[in-house]
Amino acid sequence: MKLDEEKLQSLIIESGLVSRENILLALTNSQNNHTTFSSELLALGVINGMDLSRLEAQVLGIPFVDLTHEKIDISILSL
Repeated sequence: MKLDEEKLQSLIIESGLVSRENILLALTNSQNNHTTFSSELLALGVINGMDLSRLEAQVLGIPFVDLTHEKIDISILSL
């Protein structure tokens, strides 16, 4: 499943998490560096990984699940 970066950009603008100036900077950097818009946002430090992951999940239409505070059984992890 491919992430629609235009939808992600719109959602980030609507959310107000990142300024328009930083969005334009990330877009310019992604074009110049041949990287993704998402990776440039993270590199600039204008959004944290958790917020970005939530927004990406929303764009993809999949639920976001935060497992950082969950203990996962070792037998599951070893699969």
